[in-house]
Amino acid sequence: MTTAVQTPGPAKSEAKRDRRWKRVVIPFAVLFAVVTGTLVVHAIETPDQDDADYLSPVSEAGPCSPVSCASTA
Repeated sequence: MTTAVQTPGPAKSEAKRDRRWKRVVIPFAVLFAVVTGTLVVHAIETPDQDDADYLSPVSEAGPCSPVSCASTA
């Protein structure tokens, strides 16, 4: 009786290679998404220095103008 010797085929190494690139790419993709999101939010939230109300002590713009703060107190 003869028995066939099974040699490890390329299927296992391909499966490892398939997982390996995911292990490398996924952390960098998450880092890229976090950095990009941070930069976008920072750009949106940065005040416009060309605005007339930017750092003006007499400005009524903003979340708490003198009229609205006086009425809530």
